[in-house]
Amino acid sequence: MVIFKPKRRVCKGKEVRFEITELDPFIWLQVNSESHVSYSIDGFIIDSQKKINGIFNKYEYELGTTLDVLFETLTQTFSQEIYACASFASILNTEYRIFIWPKDFPENFNIQDKLIISIKPVIKDKSIDLSSYKLVNMSALESGIKKLRGYSFSNVKSLLSANSNVECFLANNTGNPWPGDLDALIYLKSENKTIALIEFKTHNKNTPISDEYIGKYGKQDWRRFEVLYNLQNQLELAQNHKPKIFYVVWGTKDFDNHKMIKIDIISNNKVESTNYLDRPAFGESSMELFNLLLKLC
Repeated sequence: MVIFKPKRRVCKGKEVRFEITELDPFIWLQVNSESHVSYSIDGFIIDSQKKINGIFNKYEYELGTTLDVLFETLTQTFSQEIYACASFASILNTEYRIFIWPKDFPENFNIQDKLIISIKPVIKDKSIDLSSYKLVNMSALESGIKKLRGYSFSNVKSLLSANSNVECFLANNTGNPWPGDLDALIYLKSENKTIALIEFKTHNKNTPISDEYIGKYGKQDWRRFEVLYNLQNQLELAQNHKPKIFYVVWGTKDFDNHKMIKIDIISNNKVESTNYLDRPAFGESSMELFNLLLKLC
């Protein structure tokens, strides 16, 4: 494919404790439904007022591909995700940008070259218009992130792995890291509402899934949910519906301990309820998981 979602990798010069898995739990939620769309957000900017001030999606392209082919492939392959993200941004009255850069950029590239395509999608008559775009370099991308965030970080935590080399570069070389992502969301088409925010937790050890819980490895586990609470509250005000926050623990191996997945509903730093489900087959959508989440919403 000439355009694709970049996959997780170890950042250059870094080491990780566990091998990066190529398995992707988001595929379980890619159910073909007339009423709902599952999608992900590759980055959302939080400003100094703790407001959402930018929504990002990122893709990579094969060098030599023309812009016409890139845009055509983008709309054909990722149209539902883009439409859901554009609607999400519209509900929150914030910016939405799509960034497309060469495969593995900026490794083996000149970061001053304008090789990043920055697109401002617009919804027109229930379709997506991608005609507003420009070519930028790494410096311009970094400056744009700083402008939307409203500040730079004096210290950025070293990033060991990421879903792109761009994220590795920004975190490990600048004070303007790529914003945090959302693993999955579920969008209700008919009512133009996002009804679920989903955080996946990868479990690598041969220990029971049931023993995994938020806070097991320190209070910092709970801190990452603060931005989700802010987002949840902003969505409730904007769309008159409060989405559920799900924490889904899944195992990567063929261990007996990994045969189930654990689904927690999170509310105000507490586990509201817990459900278990047989782990769906990897690489396939799961109506059972999708329908369970809808039921719990």
